[in-house]
Amino acid sequence: MASITELVKSLEKGELPQELNFTNIGVDNSLDLAKVQFNTFYKSRDYIYGKFPVGFENLPGCDLIVDKIIEKIQTPLEEIKSRLII
Repeated sequence: MASITELVKSLEKGELPQELNFTNIGVDNSLDLAKVQFNTFYKSRDYIYGKFPVGFENLPGCDLIVDKIIEKIQTPLEEIKSRLII
């Protein structure tokens, strides 16, 4: 760690010392497509089938189960409101 006088000298030269660099270099700021997919496609059949294990679509009656889920599915805001205790 540099002393305070070294830090001040670096700042006077117009350089930013590493000790004063508070940027998040290691943080990944990329777009999380899974979150966008949920907000956009949470009522789609493909999204609901993706929540089940592989081979679920081969079971007899799986379409009826997915249809019931689509009927009962709530928006994220409705789900939050239903869980609130008022």
